Amino acid sequence: EELGLVLQKLTPEVREELQAPASLEGVLVLVPIARSPAAMEWRLRTGDVITEINGEKVSDPERVKELIETEDELRMMINRDGYVGPLNIRRR
Repeated sequence: EELGLVLQKLTPEVREELQAPASLEGVLVLVPIARSPAAMEWRLRTGDVITEINGEKVSDPERVKELIETEDELRMMINRDGYVGPLNIRRR
């Protein structure tokens, strides 16, 4: 993947596997590819859940990729192990 990310839709089965609450919506980061922007600059980790990008709630991996590819500045909300926080990204 050019973005350095492998993403998966957050299904009820995936939520159960992650022991995440049923209310959690978003897109799961399966693999940030080593030395990719996603891993090196953005600091995304396996198991992160992207819940929002630029104020838009996201649940479809294709929509996440579209936003990442078309926006120069991104404000992601990330759920990491139950803690939610912003991740600001400026693409070159």
